[in-house]
Amino acid sequence: MKEMGMAGPTGIMIVEDEAIVSADIEMKLRRLGYSVAAVATSGKMAVEKAQEACPRLALMDIRLSGPMDGIEAAKVLEVTGFALRSFF
Repeated sequence: MKEMGMAGPTGIMIVEDEAIVSADIEMKLRRLGYSVAAVATSGKMAVEKAQEACPRLALMDIRLSGPMDGIEAAKVLEVTGFALRSFF
């Protein structure tokens, strides 16, 4: 979704543990006019960044390094009440 100047959640959070892939996604989103609210490299970091940045949606890698994969991170974000959709 493109920002429409409204209050509340804005932008997209990228959750990807491979830096080059994350940077490529971020560059393409910005080129298309989307706002990137945060970039996270792990499930735990995604939860922390979501609390700080309040993104509208998350582009989530399923296989993340660390103990929490992308599916688990999306479930945590859902049950903690974030107005956030995750896409895998």
